[in-house]
Amino acid sequence: MDSSMDIQSLLAKIEKKNLILFLLFTAFGLVVYSGFYLYELPNPDAIWNGVYFKSDWKWEAGLGRYMIRVFLWMFSNMIHPSVFTIISILILAAICVIITDIFSLEGIGALLGGMILIVSPAVVGTLSYYYCGLSYFIAYFFAVLTTWIICKKKTILAAVLGIILLCLSLATYQAYIGIVVIVSLLYLILLFLENNSSGREIVERIVYMMFTVGGGVVAYLVSNTIIQNRWGIGAEESRGFSQMGQIPASQIVQLIRNCYTYSYEYFFSTEMINNTYGMRKLLNGICLLLLVSLLLYRIMKLKGKLPVQLMATGGILLIPIALMSITVVAWGVNIYDTTGSIMLPGMNCIYIFLLCLIKDKKKNIIDFFLGIGSYVSIILIGFSLFILVLSAQTYHKISMNRMDHISKSILNRIDGVVDDSDSYEICIIGQAKNGNFPEQYPELLDSLHWLTASYGTTWGNYFADLECYRNYFQQYCGRLYHRCPIETYYEIVESDFYHEMGVFPDSDSIAVYQDSVIVINLSYVK
Repeated sequence: MDSSMDIQSLLAKIEKKNLILFLLFTAFGLVVYSGFYLYELPNPDAIWNGVYFKSDWKWEAGLGRYMIRVFLWMFSNMIHPSVFTIISILILAAICVIITDIFSLEGIGALLGGMILIVSPAVVGTLSYYYCGLSYFIAYFFAVLTTWIICKKKTILAAVLGIILLCLSLATYQAYIGIVVIVSLLYLILLFLENNSSGREIVERIVYMMFTVGGGVVAYLVSNTIIQNRWGIGAEESRGFSQMGQIPASQIVQLIRNCYTYSYEYFFSTEMINNTYGMRKLLNGICLLLLVSLLLYRIMKLKGKLPVQLMATGGILLIPIALMSITVVAWGVNIYDTTGSIMLPGMNCIYIFLLCLIKDKKKNIIDFFLGIGSYVSIILIGFSLFILVLSAQTYHKISMNRMDHISKSILNRIDGVVDDSDSYEICIIGQAKNGNFPEQYPELLDSLHWLTASYGTTWGNYFADLECYRNYFQQYCGRLYHRCPIETYYEIVESDFYHEMGVFPDSDSIAVYQDSVIVINLSYVK
């Protein structure tokens, strides 16, 4: 058989393997995230911004996400929750195939690697943003394609394509720079450990990576400045993304220190994910022990190659910085904030790294036991995360059921209080959970804290809560009310009128203020 036939056979094998993986990942994703397309499970932002229609793009553009406007235009400003969710899962399956291909995983390793990426807190959070979730998954896909290019290609044309893709990804959601950084670093570490590439080849690869990623970031920063000026929109300061690429020298040491603190807290504390549920803290500890053992074992096998050992060790020490790179490049972001979970799409890559270290054929008893222990730990971690994302969807559904009950009860009561209620402004004060609708599943909520699902359907302040209710009334109940200004709200809560009201659903919990504002008191506020 000639060489051309060998290449054709290899391509056919690769295509068949990737197609099978794509179908398996798609099926798994459709099972895991069935709640998002069978029901509508939006977070407060999705209710506020629109579950079915969104035309305003200035907020996102102010955050440096100008591609959101382009995607809104492409989708005719319409949002189709079920369809968009299914398309997002298809894109996620393709992402998993590409990442497993970057690491040359095969068989059970490739299957586990893709599945562990699917059951990610970042994914379950992103899917709840119906108005921009699909756009974010496209950005995720572009970032992963960029990573594949910088790891597998080395031509100028490919680099240019990578720069464009990364620019578009960052212009949609900047946090996907994290997946590029962590996957690239892990790929380089594996090159050192496998010791099959010359020093020159590795240096060329690093330069190629830096050129492409640096070019993509610069292209984004320049294009974002031009577009914001062209559209007359100033950079939004509240989320920290407006400071992307502007790292003050005085903050660098603290930012690097934070990366190690954040990485520890993500895997071993309750500051972010509640790791006390599902034994994740113990399982992450076992995975870390196995990871360190395998790394030491692989480094020791590089006997007599001190430079390679040092470079591999240096790369390993950079892993926490790579995992939390978004907190460095966009140093003003708050990782504990409401969007913290979706800003870290690359965290589960650490488990894929462990799979890469055990993918070689077992040669002795040490390899065998380390491999078995790693597979078992990753399977258990995957199962724990699987339960976590299912629980998140369950709480989304509970929150929506509660919102539906309260909203329809409010509207029915309003009809009994006033005629032609659409001509009134509406003022909703307090939170239902602090009144006569207390939390029914506190343990479930505690297990999900920091995840987007834990915020329920409202954010917890007057303006945000009012907008969530107003939009819920419009989108799910067919009623549109005028907004009560914040100045009027403060006037009401300081009045005797308000303090004489009951708490919904008490009979005196809905009243009309100065013949113009319908006031609903869900709970007393200070």
